[in-house]
This record gives sequence, C-alpha cells and structure tokens, in this order.
Amino acid sequence: MNSQIQLGSILIEDRPGIVAALGIEIEPCMQNWSVVRVDSAEALDQQIRGVGWNWFLMATELKVTVFGSASQMVLRRALMLIVKNHPTQFFNCLEVTNISTKKFFGLPYTVVTANSRHIQSSWRLDDVDRRQKDQRQAEWARG
Repeated sequence: MNSQIQLGSILIEDRPGIVAALGIEIEPCMQNWSVVRVDSAEALDQQIRGVGWNWFLMATELKVTVFGSASQMVLRRALMLIVKNHPTQFFNCLEVTNISTKKFFGLPYTVVTANSRHIQSSWRLDDVDRRQKDQRQAEWARG
C-alpha cells in the first residue's frame, strides 16, 4: 500500500536499523523512501527523543518545480528530484513543508518544498563523511 504524500508528510530513507530502534511505523512510498505514519513532526520528535536519539533539521530548504497538478504521481516525482538533486547532504529524512500548484500560460505546475532532516543516535550531527558512509552501508544492506 502506498501512503499519501501531503503537506507535513515525513519521509525516511529505508534503513532498517533506524526504523527498528525507533519503533516507528512506515509505509513504502518511492524507491528507497517510506512515509512515516505519525500525526505530526512534533510527535515524531518526541518519539525519537524518547529512545535517546536525535532529529536534526539541516539548514537547507529544498525546492523543486515539476509540471502537472499536485497528484500523488507528481508529488512522488518532485520528492525523487529533491533526493537526486541533493545527494551531497546525505540526509535520511525529509519533511514536506509546502505544496503549491500554479499555472503558466494555462499549464499547471507544482512547487514542492521540503526540509532535509537527519535522524541519528548521537547528540552531535555526524559529519558529511560519516553520513555518506552510513548511506552506503544502507544501500549495500538493501542489496
């Protein structure tokens, strides 16, 4: 079952160790990403802190524009573009912060904005090299 992407949705990269450690419920969404089944970002933050982990907000706001109305297919395409266009940050979580549909000469387009987030057990954000290593290990584990 595919979960609906909407404003406030939180996606997590499929890393079984994180999901198991946090005890969160997820639903597959796109490729290696799943939607976290949670009421709000605050509720997820409490759950993460409750097991002694941390949820970091990365400084960069990520934004893409795709042609089409805000259907689930268009939203998934936009989020995949966000993930593919920002690989150097090596984040493992996204929070959808804005979805807007507009028209240009009668053609609809959708702008999707998300904040990159990172979940980890340490209280200090890992450096880029460590996050990259963790991402490679997760890719290897997925096969």
